[in-house]
Amino acid sequence: SSTNFSMDADLSRQKASSTNPEPSSSFARSRHFQRRSYVLRIFLPTLIAIALFLSVIWGIILPSFEQTLLERKREMIRELTNSAWSILASYERDEKNGSLTRAEAQALAITRIEALRYGAESKDYFWIQDMQPRMIMHPYRSDLNGQELVSFTDPRGVHIFVEFADLVNRAGEGYIDYVWQWKDDPQRLEPKESFVKGFEPWGWIIGTGVYTDDVNQEIASIEKSLVNTSLAVSGAIIVLLVFVLQQSLRIEKERQEVVDSLHESTERYHSLIEATTEGTLLILDDRCRYANPTFLSMLGYTTRQLEFLELADLLPRETDNAAIWKRFQSTDGEQTAVGEALEGCLMRQNGSLVECILTLNPILFAGQRGFILLAKDITRQSFSVDDHELISAVQSVPVGIFRARAARRGIFLEINRTGRALLQHLSVAEASRPALADFFSDSAEYEQAFQSLLTNGELKDHILHVETSAAAVRFISLSAHLIRDEHHHPVYIDGLLEDVTTARKQAAEHEALIDRLQASLLFLHEPIANLGRDVVICRMDTSVKQLAKLMTARAVTAALVASETSAIIGIVTDHDLRVRVLAEDTRLTDPIHTIMSSPLIKISEDALIYEALMRMEEKGVLHLAVEDHNGQIVSVIDNKSLIQFQRYGPIVLSREIARAKTPDEVVQCSERTALLVRTLMDSSARPRHVTNMLASICDATTERLIQLAVDQ
Repeated sequence: SSTNFSMDADLSRQKASSTNPEPSSSFARSRHFQRRSYVLRIFLPTLIAIALFLSVIWGIILPSFEQTLLERKREMIRELTNSAWSILASYERDEKNGSLTRAEAQALAITRIEALRYGAESKDYFWIQDMQPRMIMHPYRSDLNGQELVSFTDPRGVHIFVEFADLVNRAGEGYIDYVWQWKDDPQRLEPKESFVKGFEPWGWIIGTGVYTDDVNQEIASIEKSLVNTSLAVSGAIIVLLVFVLQQSLRIEKERQEVVDSLHESTERYHSLIEATTEGTLLILDDRCRYANPTFLSMLGYTTRQLEFLELADLLPRETDNAAIWKRFQSTDGEQTAVGEALEGCLMRQNGSLVECILTLNPILFAGQRGFILLAKDITRQSFSVDDHELISAVQSVPVGIFRARAARRGIFLEINRTGRALLQHLSVAEASRPALADFFSDSAEYEQAFQSLLTNGELKDHILHVETSAAAVRFISLSAHLIRDEHHHPVYIDGLLEDVTTARKQAAEHEALIDRLQASLLFLHEPIANLGRDVVICRMDTSVKQLAKLMTARAVTAALVASETSAIIGIVTDHDLRVRVLAEDTRLTDPIHTIMSSPLIKISEDALIYEALMRMEEKGVLHLAVEDHNGQIVSVIDNKSLIQFQRYGPIVLSREIARAKTPDEVVQCSERTALLVRTLMDSSARPRHVTNMLASICDATTERLIQLAVDQ
């Protein structure tokens, strides 16, 4: 136990020295045995316990006992009164049975009750009165027998017999306090509590009582006994306490002398440990118990933080530490051989790793299995003291810069803020250390890239497809360079990680836009025959209001105007209604020929879409009348339908197929698909877009043929 005490004392001393160092002599004085303090620590709690014990007796037990004793006395006189009452009841039954007259029954009852005595001296008694009140019988105050007691009072001036009658009238029975002579001694007056109960058949009241002084004397006797017993027990405890204290003082003084002697030796050992340039860690029962300042400075921990750490928090279970962990788990604590120096890594407080030469020596300390871990930092300093600005620049660049071990998973040794931000998007297990392999979704892909790096010495712009913890997709560009030592062995992997997700999305959107533009331009060479809207023709004398209603009902933006001979002479559009009717306050009853546009601009149905757009731009109009080979107006097209056609060009064939009226028309439209596909492929359109278009055309063809078959 002396050794354990020394260990705890040494740890406590080094905690204090890490925060507020003091001279060795001051520490020795603080550890000096204090006799007075030791006596108080043992003696004072015992005295407090005794005081609490006595307080409980006087404050809780005695009051409770007094109350219980009073209740028992009250219960006793109540039961005695009930017994005497039952005597009256027995004579009253004899009266009812006819064996006795009332006078005889009452006389016998009085004689029997008068002779009743109880108590230690057999001087406690019963008395009988009636409800007037009038004394029927009192064994010690025969002078009151037969007397009216209305004006009788006790020394306090209370009409006690009137009070007895009132109590019986109210409740039938009960307790009452008053002052009366002491039993058979009329010269001595004492407080008394009596129980009275009415006997209704004869109008009598019977009662008896106890003197309060009797109860108090009994309580005082019990209290005296308890006091004597408590004092005897307390005295015995104090005698035993003094004996134990003397023995404890002698043992503690001897122990303190041993501790002081051990402390001097541990001081010298502690000074030696703190002066070493290697980190030293004491491990007991798999817990970190002590570390010298070199070790704490190396990893960035404080002494208080070290107390809550396990060995795995400082020595991560990585591949590089497999040998040291194997030795740690297989070494017998009783062995004292000097451990083998092994290369491994320790984890700093900020999560980074520091390469060290580690030596593990088993010890047996105070019956506990333990180890001494020696650590020497061998991390290469990548930057000199004068390179602080360069280090700051590396931390702030928007590209992840890292250094990883050139082994297996490529555990990161150093990584800047941008690289750590990229790591946060990955689903990395908490128990494992972040590594380069975490950026690869497939272990086979990582092995292939790692072998390529070992073979070629570098890796350029390798695109990684990364699935983040939020189920999103990111693209990371990896460029790495292999660092070898003087023996040409791989040591480090230095590289860059760049998030190119946004750039790749922008490139994909740019290609898609080009494909859509190319596809739309191809359809500018489609004929306009199938783009026209249904023709709305009105007579020239139709009112403006009627025309507006008709255009609204037919959902068109233009209507043709016919003369009396049915010749088309002009056109009225939404633009004409706004400019020539609403803007000029034209009457709605005026004929439409006053607001129509003439002459009518026409175009052949064989014209191509781009020709129609050019004609509109040339004439400055938004609508064109489409005429067939016979010169008849068959439809009207507007710029809106042409613009939408450019945007949705790939669905033109599907729309024409849906409008086909015969199977032959369906076949003719479908035959145009081959030419359309060849044109799109020649213009470098994406195969996926072409395949989707082919699928939609095939679906439209099948649906239309089925519909035509059903109609027939």
